[in-house]
Amino acid sequence: MAVVAILLAAVASAQFEQYIAPGSMGVQQLPTKERLDTAMEEARFRLGPLRLAPWFALQNVSWVNNVYGTAVNPKSDFTATVSLGLHGYIPAGPKFVFGLYALPEYVWWNDLSYLRGWNGKYGVGIFGYFNRVTMEVQAGDWRTQQFYSSENPIPVNVEQKRGAATLEVEVLGRLSVFGSAWEDRWRYESQSASALPGEILQLSDRDETMVGGGLRYRFSEAFTLAFGYEQLTTDFLSDTQNRSSSGDGRFVEIELRGKRLWATARATDLALRPQENSEFVPLDSTTGQAQIGWKPGGKLEWQAYGGRTVSYTLSALQSYYIDERWGLGLQSPLGWRTTGRIFWEQGRDQYPSSSGDAIRRTDDFNGYGLSLHVKLGEGSAVGLEGARTDYTSILPEFNRVVTRIQVTLSLAGAGAQWW
Repeated sequence: MAVVAILLAAVASAQFEQYIAPGSMGVQQLPTKERLDTAMEEARFRLGPLRLAPWFALQNVSWVNNVYGTAVNPKSDFTATVSLGLHGYIPAGPKFVFGLYALPEYVWWNDLSYLRGWNGKYGVGIFGYFNRVTMEVQAGDWRTQQFYSSENPIPVNVEQKRGAATLEVEVLGRLSVFGSAWEDRWRYESQSASALPGEILQLSDRDETMVGGGLRYRFSEAFTLAFGYEQLTTDFLSDTQNRSSSGDGRFVEIELRGKRLWATARATDLALRPQENSEFVPLDSTTGQAQIGWKPGGKLEWQAYGGRTVSYTLSALQSYYIDERWGLGLQSPLGWRTTGRIFWEQGRDQYPSSSGDAIRRTDDFNGYGLSLHVKLGEGSAVGLEGARTDYTSILPEFNRVVTRIQVTLSLAGAGAQWW
């Protein structure tokens, strides 16, 4: 799960981060250009200017001890996802690329047959990296199975239609101005046999938009500072539990990419207010995340991270909760193309006060895990991951433990996931 999390497109992140895979926040995120360059290099077939990269992955081969994340009578099961598809690239000169992907997939569960079925990811992208101008435009139609949230790690099928664009122009030497916009449309599928009624899940159907921009200053090739402003809007489709909101945020970003030391940080002063007839609780908070990695020698790397994000909840009493977490990781080569990583993290989920609540709910959690990544050859790898998270709530009925063991086989290379 950690590998998947770091490959999400940086230009199209949602306002609220619904699910954060244990330990994933500490893994370095790669720029879109770097992932795109790697993907094009790994493309195996060329037809004139067209480069094609077949994709095959056996993902999420997992045993989950508590599929629904419940405090009592946990349900365990085995699952796997197989994906077979194609990436394509058409370079229009050395600095302009058109990309596309079609990646149908099948999800299998051993006992929970209602979760079986076909999903897929389909999308296009246009990328231009010129001397003074950087442009990235992406659009996609994804239907995937994912965990609803860190609070409720229930597997659900969701369709996400997404579009995003960024433009950055150098104006004065090291100073550049940038603008970005994105829209995500989330539609949750009703599942008749699910432990979660479809009408409850579909209360989360919503449209999210963001428009913003700012200034970036490059002190050197390794260190940049940026700050800006963004306007945010979320429109929920249902009037039964309308959590629509709008507002703005002022943010600052820092990025350091050295040979032995790297760090990224983003902090947003966020202010959101309910729209008309909305139950959304006003939110004034600082959100963001920070990562730092240090290589004392060779390829051994220490990682530290922390973050504060907001997620929607399935509870009818609250609009959202704030997820705070921090942790440490250690990554090291183990020989024969194998890299290992261990992590430990802890945090707290905090819920806004609701009228009539005698106790404000908070859930503390501790987690740890390990992973092994074995490179089998050019563009192919196998991974093994295991993680356990223990939740202790101020309300004992929400105490729970979630354990996952997962195997992934990829014959397309991580670089192929430029999206």
